[in-house]
Amino acid sequence: MQLLSKEEIINYKEHLNIKIDNIIPLVDLYDNIFLVYNIDDDTFAKLNITDEIIYGKTKTIENYLKLLQEYIVKKIEHIVRFFNLIIIRFKITVQKVLK
Repeated sequence: MQLLSKEEIINYKEHLNIKIDNIIPLVDLYDNIFLVYNIDDDTFAKLNITDEIIYGKTKTIENYLKLLQEYIVKKIEHIVRFFNLIIIRFKITVQKVLK
């Protein structure tokens, strides 16, 4: 997840390699998904730049902040499970070596 720079926002069509008009891309969320402001209908939405599809429109950005929070928590939980698995495997290996 990364905020776009002023240059990336101004030149979004070239930067994102898309043809969609009247949006302001704000955040690169993940996997070719961006949070955008849709000028035409005064909404925030997600943009899939691969398919150039805008979806999940909402009038307030708070809804997306909640979704981002949920996404981040899930990613952190995944990382914690991964490291716990590594620690368990390491302990098992150490026990085998010490026998």
